[in-house]
This record gives sequence, structure tokens and C-alpha cells, in this order.
Amino acid sequence: MQTEKTIVINVGSHGGVHVGEHLVITRVSRVIKDPATGKPLRSVEEPVGQLQITSVDEGSAVGTFTGEGEPKVGDVVKNAP
Repeated sequence: MQTEKTIVINVGSHGGVHVGEHLVITRVSRVIKDPATGKPLRSVEEPVGQLQITSVDEGSAVGTFTGEGEPKVGDVVKNAP
């Protein structure tokens, strides 16, 4: 079941976010490490949902979240493809 809620992100107009913009929220589900060095090579991300921005100030933005997942602190917000 899809949920819809209002959330605040810590990126605003200073970071290029605009009212009306559609963003994708993802979460790192796994980190692939180099077996020799143990250093991270790549992060595998899973989609959480979408965010439509409704208001923006310099350092934050508010939007309406829709999706199957539950957004959490630490999730990544990206431009929609």
C-alpha cells in the first residue's frame, strides 16, 4: 500500500532544489567491498519512494512523499530520471 506524507529534507535552494521538482528517495541496502583492501567499491541502493517539493528555503525543502517504503534519516534524495 502506498503512503503519502509530508517530509523535510536538508537540501534547499542553495543546493538547487525548486518548488514543483520531483525527487527520488533511495536507501543503501548493501556496500560491496574490495576483498583485498576492505575499502568500499560500490553501494547498492533500493528505491524508497518519490518526493514532490512543495516549499523551499535556502537550507531545506518540504515535500509530499509517496511510495511503498518508509523514509528514514540517512536516505538519499536524487533528481528523478
